[in-house]
Amino acid sequence: MLAPPARWFCRRRVDFALRDWPDGCVLFDEAQGQLQCLTVESGALIRLLLQQEQWTSAELAQALFGESPTDDDVQMVEDVASHFQSLNLIERLPV
Repeated sequence: MLAPPARWFCRRRVDFALRDWPDGCVLFDEAQGQLQCLTVESGALIRLLLQQEQWTSAELAQALFGESPTDDDVQMVEDVASHFQSLNLIERLPV
C-alpha cells in the first residue's frame, strides 16, 4: 500500500523571485541572497509552490502533467520537492 502523498508548503514565498530562461529557471532568494539554477521542470514545480500556499504531491503532479498522475509521476514530484526541502526552500507538512 502506498503512503499518502506528502503535503508541501512554501512559507517564504515572498522572499523568492523566479526568472525563466530558454534552458531553465533561476530562483533568487532575496532573504538569503542566493541563486538556485533550476531545470525547466523544476522551475515549473517551484512556480506552482509560489502561486498557492499548499499542495500535495499528487496535486502538483496533476498540475504539471495535466492528467491523472501515475505513481511514478507523484514519486518524481516528491523527489524534487524533497530536494527543495533540503535547500530550505519549502517545507513538508504532516499528512
